[in-house]
Amino acid sequence: MGKYKKKLRAEKAKVKLKKKKLPKGQNITDTSFKVKKIITVEQLKQTKENEPVSSWNVPLKDLLIHLGHHNKSSRLNGLNGIKEVLANYPDVLKGPTLKTTVMKVLECMTDTEKKIRTAAVNLLDNIFTQLDQTQISTFHELLNIHLACVMTHRQVEIQKDALKLTDIIIKHAPDAIRKNFKIIITNFIRILSSYKYGAQSEILLTKGSKKDLEENRISIFQRLSKILCVCYPSQSKECEDKLVINAKDAKDFSKRLFTRHLNKTPDLSEIFRPQGRMFNKEAFDDFEDDFKLLVSQVMPLLFESWAEFSPRIENNGFFEECVIKDSTAKLLTSILDIIVMLYDRSLCMERDDVKKLFVSSYSNQIIKSFLSSFPYTPRVLENEVTDFGVNGDVSAVAYSRSYLSQNLTVCYLAYDMKLKLSNHVKTVLDNYVLCALQVRNTKCEEILSKIVELMIVNQPRQKKKDPFLLQPSEHINLRRTFSSKIDF
Repeated sequence: MGKYKKKLRAEKAKVKLKKKKLPKGQNITDTSFKVKKIITVEQLKQTKENEPVSSWNVPLKDLLIHLGHHNKSSRLNGLNGIKEVLANYPDVLKGPTLKTTVMKVLECMTDTEKKIRTAAVNLLDNIFTQLDQTQISTFHELLNIHLACVMTHRQVEIQKDALKLTDIIIKHAPDAIRKNFKIIITNFIRILSSYKYGAQSEILLTKGSKKDLEENRISIFQRLSKILCVCYPSQSKECEDKLVINAKDAKDFSKRLFTRHLNKTPDLSEIFRPQGRMFNKEAFDDFEDDFKLLVSQVMPLLFESWAEFSPRIENNGFFEECVIKDSTAKLLTSILDIIVMLYDRSLCMERDDVKKLFVSSYSNQIIKSFLSSFPYTPRVLENEVTDFGVNGDVSAVAYSRSYLSQNLTVCYLAYDMKLKLSNHVKTVLDNYVLCALQVRNTKCEEILSKIVELMIVNQPRQKKKDPFLLQPSEHINLRRTFSSKIDF
């Protein structure tokens, strides 16, 4: 029996739901919250109208906190902000934040970023310029500690910036250098050399080109010369006073001294005092022993540095001129300045072994290093205008103003130390000095006057005429030439 397959229309129609909002769920989490401000006691304090702030309205206290931030830009902005605050509010340096500011800035000297170290050096220079010596003296120990940390740092770039910090200390706090002289000199020698095979010092081979190494060596020697000048001030005048005494002045002094102490009881407290001069001989001995040790450490480094960077010329025993670059001439100047300074200081010592230290120990080395290629001349291009006009002859340029001071310094060492030179070498030195007198250079007047006096004093009297030696008539001409060229 068949089924009725026709479906009704109502069965096909879909059930339509009414459009209305669904009911809210019963498990919805309420995420709304209320906030209240937490106000501390410091926030309740009103900021002063004249409080020192930077251009970004940041106070000094917050700027010091920025110096310890992990971001390099924040540290650099902190240093620049402190510089602005000190420029606009100089009275800040009189407050209690001075010590904290100097300490935080010194800590930036060991930063890995070069810009931050440079900004720290400039800021320190700015701070110490506005302080007097009494205020700076409180930072001597702090400066020495940070200088030692920077000079012994593992990174070479940070060690280079130690020279800038050394310049600031020499400029503003030289007494700090004197207090810590031994440690500073030891660190300088460590930078220049590496100690191998016991006490023997060898040149330290660092990475980089030879030109960069030469520039670094020049900068180190220049700072070393400044430090030695601070710790061993010039005593040439005192030494001359000990050697040369005017008879009239001595007579007047004796008369005044006799009149002053005629009816006075002698004071013997200075003699029998344990710290007096009679019992202080060990202090003088220690001072001269330290100087002798310093010379023995520094002089080999000077000779080795010049041997490393000087041009190698095989002259086969003959005297030839040495053509050097400007950078090599700067290195020669810095080396000769240190040698002359140490030599002059040694002459003012009390002990004979220290006085004769240079002549006995370094005479042959000075001849080998500096006199084997004398004189030193600059590189001259064709048709270059010199003091003697357009000339391509290198020998004429040797007497020009370029390297005149270096060559005259070598002459001064040779004459004053009375080096054992051959007649040919002496003739070359004498002729160079005579030609140098024709060049008007006010910077070399002092050393020229010393050389002329040494030439006249050291020249022995000869019965027979020697073609290699100056005769008495030539002495007179030398004096006339010198007096006409230089005004005393």
